[in-house]
Amino acid sequence: MVRNRFRCLACKPGAGGDGIGDFNYPDNRREGAQKFNEAIGQIPQPVLIAGICVLICVVLLLIVLFAWLRARGRFIFVDRIVRNRAAIVAPWKEFRGEGNSFFLFSLFVVLVFIAVILIAGLALIVPFIPREIRRNLVSDFGLACRCRYLSLSASLSLGPCSLN
Repeated sequence: MVRNRFRCLACKPGAGGDGIGDFNYPDNRREGAQKFNEAIGQIPQPVLIAGICVLICVVLLLIVLFAWLRARGRFIFVDRIVRNRAAIVAPWKEFRGEGNSFFLFSLFVVLVFIAVILIAGLALIVPFIPREIRRNLVSDFGLACRCRYLSLSASLSLGPCSLN
């Protein structure tokens, strides 16, 4: 008798008595996603793109700000340990040059790392781009490089211009 009861639970989920197998949770995720998509769809596309760009710029600015504070804070931390004092303002002013230099160096290292990752990713993606599209991209990139080279050489050959 007990064996048949378990067989019934295994064969028909949700058919067991006493609410044991009855897992009917409300699925409101689809409705929430639909409401979100409708709300986003009402925002004009240029405003949405501009808002996303502003949000990305604010996040990047905050990342750079906290990296700068971290670089300066490292020197304060080392000063606190070496001199066994709890000063903040004096080391902040004293190690200003070293902290800013360390920040610029770490920012340079991060930018080089990102560039290497992008170049490596591009090297992995290029073989999967169709030949026709690749040919157009290369010719457009070459044209852009030539235009920048010509504008740079023209500005260097003219020298500083004054409007007086």
